[in-house]
Amino acid sequence: MTNDFFHQYAGGWIYRLVNILLDEHLADFDWNSLDSTGVAPLHLATYFRLDYLVTRLLKDAHVDHNLFTRKTLPLPSSQTALHLAATQDNYNITRLLLQHGADPLRLDHHGRTPCQIAAVQSFDDLVSLYSAREQDGATACLPLSPSGPQFAPAEPAGVPVPVIDWLQFGSVQDAVVGVASQAVSGWRRPVQERAPLGGACPIPRVDARNLTLEVFERDFLSTGRPVFITNVIKNWPVKELWRRTELAEDHSLKEFMVGNIPYGFIFGENHGMAPLFKYLQSIDQAVKEPAEEPMYIFDSKILHNKKFFNLAEEAPFPAVIFQGLRPKHWYPQFFLGPINSGAPFQVHCPAVNGVVFGDKRWLLYPPAKAFFSKKHTHPWYNEAEKIIQEAAKTGSPVVFPETDAGIPLECTQREGDLIYLPPFWGHAILNLAESIGLAIEFDIGDC
Repeated sequence: MTNDFFHQYAGGWIYRLVNILLDEHLADFDWNSLDSTGVAPLHLATYFRLDYLVTRLLKDAHVDHNLFTRKTLPLPSSQTALHLAATQDNYNITRLLLQHGADPLRLDHHGRTPCQIAAVQSFDDLVSLYSAREQDGATACLPLSPSGPQFAPAEPAGVPVPVIDWLQFGSVQDAVVGVASQAVSGWRRPVQERAPLGGACPIPRVDARNLTLEVFERDFLSTGRPVFITNVIKNWPVKELWRRTELAEDHSLKEFMVGNIPYGFIFGENHGMAPLFKYLQSIDQAVKEPAEEPMYIFDSKILHNKKFFNLAEEAPFPAVIFQGLRPKHWYPQFFLGPINSGAPFQVHCPAVNGVVFGDKRWLLYPPAKAFFSKKHTHPWYNEAEKIIQEAAKTGSPVVFPETDAGIPLECTQREGDLIYLPPFWGHAILNLAESIGLAIEFDIGDC
């Protein structure tokens, strides 16, 4: 049996097959061997959050729990399994590794302990787990030295973009009716922005002019940390092309995939194709008659139409993202939706999302707490508000129907912001204003 054969299944979800391999080939395999990409089975099992497989490798195969990776992506280079667990806020696997003797003082190639990586992302339970260790807790969680490796600082969120009143339509005869009296972009904002649920936002904001490849790899790729990147989108040509008037006049008859959630056809949800002018009319009508689950354009095929869009020329994403991720393939997607439209909780490969016009609220869970849902974000948010209010009255913990992970992290993506989201971060999106922009999902291999 070749090393790569086992590694293929160690990184998958085939529990029974992995157990058979462990049972029947325990003595035939070097469990500490690195495959052709530079990772061992324990690294893969940790990265894919396979608690049971980690337990078996530690107890039955007696693997070296301090072994370092030797590859860059998707698993960072020169990191132990403890480092990988720290990037994902994985309490259970961290506890398992520490119980079996993993060394919390091992440094990655940037000179950081696992606890320091957890601390910079505010993974408080994980930091407490390390800090409680009498023998090395204080040392493992020392603050990073100013003269040592640094994480990019967070910029202040800044003053929110000014809001304007909803434009009231007497009738909707044309997709561009009344645009002149709205904001410069033609896309509406609410009078008052919806209040957050109360979750913190530890995601830093970094000016694209300061985001070198070294900084991107050190502070974000190797730590699995999201980041908002500023001063990118303001220079995109689509800032002119995707104003409502221009978009409606140039592409009114083009058809887009529309659904109550992105790619709703996969989940048996409401979906279909609609010409742009019809969709814009529905947005206008929703001003007077708000929908519980507003319809959302989330379409990848339209971007294959060069008459509609040219990614390289009209929306050039920062080169460091492609240089750092080195994707095998990437999948750009166009989005457009009214207030309270959005995407339900999901998990996928690394991605970037840029808001050309509008604002988005991101609800985030670290990989170890991520989950899938097909419930529209608007009713989910409404229900979450009620649960939080009731918990405040009774003093009981906040427990949502689909997760026991508590209140999600909450971050607001303002017009012109680009967000990089690492692999496996759970996320949902609620559009706070009429929002239009681009997302790209990257295929980087073992993701």
